[in-house]
Amino acid sequence: GQRVIKRVKVNAGQIITIKEITGLEAKVTQFKKLIKSFRLNEIEIAKFLGIILIFIFYIAYRKSSHPSARLNFNMFALVALTILIYLITRFLIYFEIELKPFVLINQNFNLILNLLYFLPHLLGILLLIIYEIALRKKEIYRVAKEGTIATLISNIEEFRHSQLKSTILTHISFLVNNVNLIISKDDRELKYRLNNLIAEYQEIVLPALKDIHHLCELHSIKFRYSLSEDILNQLIKLNDLISRGFKEEEMRKLKYQIIRGISELRNEIQSLKATLISNYTTVVESAIEKAIGQFKLNYIDFRPEGENVVIFNEPELIKVLSILIENSIQALSSDMFENPLIKIAVVKPKHEQYNKIEIHIIDNGPGIAPEVLKSLFREKVTTKPSGHGFGLLYASECVKRYNGSIYVLPSESGAHFVIGLLKALTTQN
Repeated sequence: GQRVIKRVKVNAGQIITIKEITGLEAKVTQFKKLIKSFRLNEIEIAKFLGIILIFIFYIAYRKSSHPSARLNFNMFALVALTILIYLITRFLIYFEIELKPFVLINQNFNLILNLLYFLPHLLGILLLIIYEIALRKKEIYRVAKEGTIATLISNIEEFRHSQLKSTILTHISFLVNNVNLIISKDDRELKYRLNNLIAEYQEIVLPALKDIHHLCELHSIKFRYSLSEDILNQLIKLNDLISRGFKEEEMRKLKYQIIRGISELRNEIQSLKATLISNYTTVVESAIEKAIGQFKLNYIDFRPEGENVVIFNEPELIKVLSILIENSIQALSSDMFENPLIKIAVVKPKHEQYNKIEIHIIDNGPGIAPEVLKSLFREKVTTKPSGHGFGLLYASECVKRYNGSIYVLPSESGAHFVIGLLKALTTQN
């Protein structure tokens, strides 16, 4: 007469045993029943697929912004973890719904239940954000450790203008093109030269291209390194054919592939240089004017004189300049500064090499306290009530990526920041 536990259909004359299960045994029994009755309906499947879609979109973003990015164990671990959280959450929701008639539910139960429905999705997005931040920090560290854009440009220029590497490629093309003459004359010296060229290609050309490829991967820049490996494989195959006999048609095909491969390799290097010049060189004066234009203040003084092209991505340089200008503006925002002034100048330093350019940002504000100056650019430092301290840290890391420098010069009044950048190679210099 208290409550219905279970309805059972009993035939006449059938003997049944009723046992009341209590305590832990009752909970375990109920838990088993819930597992057996737990099913994923269409809505649940849609929500489950929603989690998978979140990861697919992230992977697509990662591949588009970092072409060399690869899926690794961490990514699959995140997917598995999110799906596990999803299943646990769904089961908990189901469990609560099943127990609802027998437990006291407060008024916020429905709200909590609705939040639980989307908890796995929110957790999945949060995990991806944390993962992306960790990856970016790791990438910045790798760049600082293994090479910058400036290093890559330098390597490409060295390869393009290296007489030794160029001669090796030219000689390979010549010998391959005249391979029929080599065979018909049975000139052992020329055969020996071909073997030497293959060895030189392996020892000199290939490592240089591998370094370029590594730096391209580091900065997510496309470079067809496979061309160089194909050339080597074809040269080895050609050498084997010469030694053990060959078919005329097969020889002609190999010759064409090698000569075309070397031509494509040269074009790839040239194209890579053009890409770098297009994406990673900036006219300093233009970047400064764009950064100043964001603030629209009449006390920022900049008078450009000519154009200086540096190795730096333009949006990143504008961001770095904006951080420094904004810091100066906030330092001058107090009423005590009646005539605020921020002066920006582009200087070619006399004491430095000809390939350096300096950007000086000077304000007549309160300056930087000595205790703050010690940890500037190394730690998250801020003197603003709502500041987070990432600005100068980001600026420093960004400048380092391009073999640049950023520092503070001593000043009697105000702050004096200097950004040192590498000039880009042009036809003039």
